[in-house]
Amino acid sequence: MRIAVEKPGAIYTVGLNYDGPGAAPRPDRPLIFGKAASSIAGPGDVLTWDRELTPNVDAECELGVVVGPDSTAFGYTIINGGT
Repeated sequence: MRIAVEKPGAIYTVGLNYDGPGAAPRPDRPLIFGKAASSIAGPGDVLTWDRELTPNVDAECELGVVVGPDSTAFGYTIINGGT
């Protein structure tokens, strides 16, 4: 697998940060939660999950920002941030 960041130090996601039809009400502060560093995949990889164990996964396409060691944007990627 070829990916830009082979061993990410940390992966954080932001939830409940938008309004729109069918969206949950936004809290006063966005929900921040982590993902396992092993949850990354490379180009052409197939993503699957056991729908009986995790029936509430939303397959959604979102923008990810890769932050470099000097705290600047290293790049951008597409993520599935569904929970």
